Parts: sequence; structure tokens; C-alpha cells
Amino acid sequence: MSELTSTGTTTGDGCSASYVGAAQGKIDARDAIAQAQRQGFANGTVVFLDVEHMDRIPQRMRDYYRAWTAAVLADGRYRPGIYAHTKNASTIYDDVSEVYDDAGRDDEPPFWIA
Repeated sequence: MSELTSTGTTTGDGCSASYVGAAQGKIDARDAIAQAQRQGFANGTVVFLDVEHMDRIPQRMRDYYRAWTAAVLADGRYRPGIYAHTKNASTIYDDVSEVYDDAGRDDEPPFWIA
């Protein structure tokens, strides 16, 4: 299986909850899809979103990765997956599983837990 990692929005001075949200998740999903297409990844490839460790997952981050996942699913060319820290994986998995369910998917979302 091929993999492409999308890292979301970052700046030179770090990451902040103010950089994420549902709207940004949709934008970044479209960008990840376009990059996967340009780089020749086959349809059906898992595209991973890298969600770094957080002591607490802000609601805007939850909205971000949910929207990102929903947008990749809606596009249909790739499978959205999540790369997550073990401390956050359970919450993120539950959230992303709901998005898969809402999209009528019965497969499990791909997760890579570090």
C-alpha cells in the first residue's frame, strides 16, 4: 500500500489552534488530494494526516481533522488515514470513526499510532 503524509498547517514559529478549524481542514484535504494526484499516487492510496501529540485536543483541532477526513472521503479518490500519538489516538479514532460512519463507510479508518 502506498502512503502520502499531509502535515496540515504549520508555521515557522510552531503550531497553534488558531491555524486550524473545519474550513482549514477542507482546504488542506483538497491540497493533499491535489498533491497525491500530482505525485502519481494510485486511487485508493491511504493519505495520512499527521496529528501531533497534544496535552488536550482543542475543539478547533477536532473540527479540523474531522473536516479533513470528510473531504477526502467525499472526493473518493483516496482513503483518509491518521498518524497520531498514542496519548491522543483513542479520541481521534472515535471522532474519525464517526466521520466514516456518517459517510456510510463500514471499513475502519487507517491509523498509524506512534
